[in-house]
Amino acid sequence: MANKKLTREDLYELVWEKPTSQLAKDFNVSDSAIAKWCRKMEVPKPPRGYWAKKRSYAKVKKTPLKALTLKGVSSIQYNPAPPIYKKEEIHVEVPSDIKIVKGSLHSPHDLVKKAKTKFKKSKPDRVRGIIDLRRQDYLDIQVAPESLDRALLFFDSLLKTLLKMGARIGIERVWNKPKTVVRFMETAVEIGMYERAKRFKNEKAKSSDPLWLHDEYTYRPTGLFTFRVHSQTTYGSREWKDSAKQRVEDCLPAIIKEFYKFNEEKKQWDIRAKERKKQEVLERLEKERRLAEIAKEKRLLDAADQWDSFRKLEAFLEAIESAYPGNPKAREYVQWGRQVVERVDPIKKLKKQFDDDGDD
Repeated sequence: MANKKLTREDLYELVWEKPTSQLAKDFNVSDSAIAKWCRKMEVPKPPRGYWAKKRSYAKVKKTPLKALTLKGVSSIQYNPAPPIYKKEEIHVEVPSDIKIVKGSLHSPHDLVKKAKTKFKKSKPDRVRGIIDLRRQDYLDIQVAPESLDRALLFFDSLLKTLLKMGARIGIERVWNKPKTVVRFMETAVEIGMYERAKRFKNEKAKSSDPLWLHDEYTYRPTGLFTFRVHSQTTYGSREWKDSAKQRVEDCLPAIIKEFYKFNEEKKQWDIRAKERKKQEVLERLEKERRLAEIAKEKRLLDAADQWDSFRKLEAFLEAIESAYPGNPKAREYVQWGRQVVERVDPIKKLKKQFDDDGDD
């Protein structure tokens, strides 16, 4: 943020107009910063109980602003912190026709059908007992073979609901890795599901075995799912887990609601981005104005220095003329010097500048 100027008189009026806590919010600084400014500029603050008396319409007295001492300053340059945006509570309505597919798959979504075919041909990994196809162009599902049907039923319900909402679903490359991406309204959301595994100490592991470090623990699928979503636009994430009180399927309305929330957050994100861009432009213009002002001040000081030199030069030529009144060489030197004076006269230079400005 660009530096701003605050005078002693302005601060005095402000601290007696409203409480420090409110004033700090207006300046977007801390309460202690306001107190520090008052100390530096020797501005008296209202005493304890002043605002309570004022609210009760009791008679209050304003401490006068005394003359500034040598230790005080008449103004300060302050740098306000960037505004803090509070995350607004978003209220959305979930479609009432959300359906959970029960039993076996019936006319499944193409991605579900494709994933089922691939899963049936795949084998679980040796360590976790999980089939993981994340590095291939399939749905982001990591489950044991025994849990596959349930995972596919859930995904089929979810994808069909999202399609009714107007979403587009596909496998996309994100950082060169395949991700299941749902494009809903203005957002792009990655979705995935994995089955949690429980770790057990492998009592049969032997230190003489070169692979014993890998076999020190064994993992057993628990049948408990975790479903997660991640917004590519707002970087927000959320996950739902199977527990003793609920299953991931029970969270489908909440999951759908999250897509609407992501979209609303994207709108807020865009608004804040526009505000930041606008602020950056204002700061850039202010910086350019300040640099132009500094350059103008430098030209003024240079002109003043030239004027001082110009007057000294005139006096110097007059002194030569007085010292050598009949000397032809001195007269010739003085004439040449006066030509230089005519050429470097700073007042004439300014006249040309003012005439040019007037033409504009």
